[in-house]
Formats: sequence, C-alpha cells, structure tokens
Amino acid sequence: MRTLSRLKFFWLCVLVTFSGFVISVMAGDMKVKMTLIWGTDEEKPKDPNIKPADPQMVAKFREVCKWKYYFEVTNTVATLAHNATNKIRLSPKAEVEVSNLGSMGLAAKFYGENKLIYDGKSKVEPGKHWGIGGNDKDKTAWFVILTPQ
Repeated sequence: MRTLSRLKFFWLCVLVTFSGFVISVMAGDMKVKMTLIWGTDEEKPKDPNIKPADPQMVAKFREVCKWKYYFEVTNTVATLAHNATNKIRLSPKAEVEVSNLGSMGLAAKFYGENKLIYDGKSKVEPGKHWGIGGNDKDKTAWFVILTPQ
C-alpha cells in the first residue's frame, strides 16, 4: 500500500511540474527577431560586415520606397516574457525597446543616437513582419523589422 502511495505521489509531482511548464509557455512567452536594414542606392556598402537583406523581408519596401538596395546591418532574437519589455542594441547608434503585449501584439520604441524616433504598437502575427523606418543621412534610410517567431 505504501508503494502505491509513493507512486501516486511521484506521478502527482510530475503532473504538477509539467502543468507549471505548460502554464508558463501558455502565458505568452514570445521570441522576436529584430533586424536592422539599411536602404541605399549604393550597390556595395563600405562596411564588409553588411550583407544583402532577405529579399522576401524587404519585398514590401521595394513597392513603396525609392532605394535600389537593402542591406542587413544586424539581427538578433530575443525572448520576451508576457507583459515584459526588453531593450536591445542593434548597432552603436540604434536601439529598440520591445514589449510583449500578449494577445494585443507588440509595442516598440526605436531610438537613434539615444533619441526616441518611433513609438507604436502592432498586432503582428508570428512569421509576419512589422517594419519601422525613417530617413538617414546621404539620402539613405534605416528600417527595423520585427518578426515574431
């Protein structure tokens, strides 16, 4: 009888542990990929670390923006807990603050040279892109693409 009780206790502990894991996953942790893109008419950037941007990611930009070339400056993935905010440095001059709003989507603040440039929200779906952008010096532009994973 004691063995059965211990066995029941063991499985009860396993069940409680597993259900805690399921609840934390369901609470809305979200991975978000953040990509800094540079738009320009220069065919080849001076920085050898900059590579061409994913054509599918910038396809919409090509429809409405005037630049011929788009390059990926950096990208990073962060895991955001439900109702949490992370501040991520994308380059020496660019930083993004992203908040996981759960079913309401994402909120983002973009800083360029420590100045708030953009503050907004979007109910972007996993795998879809949310782009934030603006003009830069020398007739170029920057874009930050947020992609929930």
